[in-house]
Amino acid sequence: MNKLEYIFFPMGVIVILAHLARNISGLYYIFISITLLGFVALSFLYYQSNKFKKILVIILILFLYVIIASFLADVLDSISIGVARLFYLSPVILYFFSREFSRSQSINFWKIILWFIVASSFTILLQYIIGPISWFADPSGRAGTDRFASLAGSLTVYGSLVGVAIILSKFIYSNYFIYLPALFILCLGALLSLQKMAFFSVALSVLIAWISTRDKISFSKILLLLLFVIFNAFALYYILLDYFPDHFSYASLIFTSDASEVGDFSVGESIVDRMTHLPLEAFSHWDDINILFGVGVFGGSGGLGYPDLPMAHNLIAEIFLIFGVIFGLLIVVVIFKYLLISLRLLYSTSDVRIRLAASSYIIIVLTNFFSGGLFYQPVTGLIFWFSFSELYKLNRNVKI
Repeated sequence: MNKLEYIFFPMGVIVILAHLARNISGLYYIFISITLLGFVALSFLYYQSNKFKKILVIILILFLYVIIASFLADVLDSISIGVARLFYLSPVILYFFSREFSRSQSINFWKIILWFIVASSFTILLQYIIGPISWFADPSGRAGTDRFASLAGSLTVYGSLVGVAIILSKFIYSNYFIYLPALFILCLGALLSLQKMAFFSVALSVLIAWISTRDKISFSKILLLLLFVIFNAFALYYILLDYFPDHFSYASLIFTSDASEVGDFSVGESIVDRMTHLPLEAFSHWDDINILFGVGVFGGSGGLGYPDLPMAHNLIAEIFLIFGVIFGLLIVVVIFKYLLISLRLLYSTSDVRIRLAASSYIIIVLTNFFSGGLFYQPVTGLIFWFSFSELYKLNRNVKI
């Protein structure tokens, strides 16, 4: 990697992460256009690579198929906005799979992701102090209080990201004085976000950290961790109780049958709803022939710019609605294949690069299972495609 590319890669990632800047100025579209063209140009430097050719062919086939399926769906809305959103990250995907990154480049990517998510957590807290940020997604009400979006995007996206950041901070920074304060900030953001998925994401990251830990146990580490947990448990308790009582009630009741008292469904009810009722409602909107071949961009509903169409709120259902049964099944099989590979690698290897990719892949896939938008939302998409590309390229070379 030459010096220009060495600088361009992290800067390009930052430009994509800063996607909300489009709400501040139209100049952002110039920056993002240059960035995406840069990724395309750099990808073609490796056009002799079999990986490049394979990924390029797959992208082109899916691109043409989605366009045809979208037209056949016979919906009056234009398909252009949906196609642009769905394939927005294609240049980045091509680059990720074409390029062989060094260990330091890979870890630097994850550091950018980590501190972006930490900053996103700060922006949630900040809005409770100064009020809504005008160029963020509009806030909404929940549990008798305001619910704010973050720097990462929509109201719900932070919930799928917080667990990734927790596990990244654990694996990247062995220094507890960096890891533990970051953990506190991220958990506070999760509580203030009023997202059930954020709670699940935090729990999942803790489980993964426990499964994959290779740290040597020492009395000082145990004592430091114990003191931190006790201190932060009391700190979070009193912060919520004194300054955010509605959030405290929400966090206390959302896992119980009394969730209706805070104006929401319980976690169990939400899971059932997103596995049955919402996907079935989305499928019932379309004819059987549409479901068989997919409805293209209209299957993504609001995520791809069509809020009037029913949203499945389920990753698997969304994949089948967009790509149809044949391509959808292939995509789902690949996703779950690498989910199993990630679990195996996470348990079997101590290579920090593999652990970062595997743990991030697991968390981002599982947390987006009940939402969708995994492939094309700028932040979740970057995490998914980079971790996927790392696993794809490194899996065969890992000694277990």
